Amino acid sequence: DKLRVRDNEKEDWKTGTVTDMRGDKPVVKLDGQSRGFTWTFFEPIGGSADIKPTPPSGGKISVGDKVQVRDNEKEDWKNGTVTDMRGDKPVVKLDGQSRGFTWTFCEPIGGGKPSGGSSKPSSGGKIDIGDKVRVRDNEKEDWKVGTVTEMRGDKPVVQLSGQSRAFTWNFCELEGGGGGKEEKPSSGGKISIGDKLRVRDNEKEDWKTGTVTDMRGDKPVVKLDGQSRGFTWTFSTCEETNPS
Repeated sequence: DKLRVRDNEKEDWKTGTVTDMRGDKPVVKLDGQSRGFTWTFFEPIGGSADIKPTPPSGGKISVGDKVQVRDNEKEDWKNGTVTDMRGDKPVVKLDGQSRGFTWTFCEPIGGGKPSGGSSKPSSGGKIDIGDKVRVRDNEKEDWKVGTVTEMRGDKPVVQLSGQSRAFTWNFCELEGGGGGKEEKPSSGGKISIGDKLRVRDNEKEDWKTGTVTDMRGDKPVVKLDGQSRGFTWTFSTCEETNPS
């Protein structure tokens, strides 16, 4: 089917073709594009009744799903997890928050599927939610840097820096090259939530200062000073040490 689509009422309609169905939401590839996505608003071209437009919270959403939410179109999207269903409205707990709420706009994170290939990290390292990675769809493309927002089976879903949507990719590897082990603090102390650390993803980067907000196994999740989200890093050490 040919549809017209957009993500909010201020955008112009774009024309595309349905390539797949994700529950009751169509995946639409825009004319001239190589990848298909889900959209907040969609309707048939020519007024066909085969597919009905859905509200922004449309699509089948279940407890445990990773979603993006906001209360009005001027707000930035926030990422969270569905913790409960209140009728047909999902209750979403934002990342880093302790309570869940309902939201005016709610849609699944993601919406793009690569045309094929494997998303195994070329470094062979294990990739987890929150990791910084670099991605591309073929070997001729430049690497793009992003953050893992969820796992779809063994395939990471990666949100590129500065983008609002996350996708799977044919090639994905840890940004620091994979296999990089966390540096132990020179004081020999155990890292705990609330500790101040210096972090970086490779030895060419300058150290950045932040605070441990969570532990992912034995890897600290560090939120940089002035940032709203925390991530794991290839290298970390206590702030009071003087790393070489």
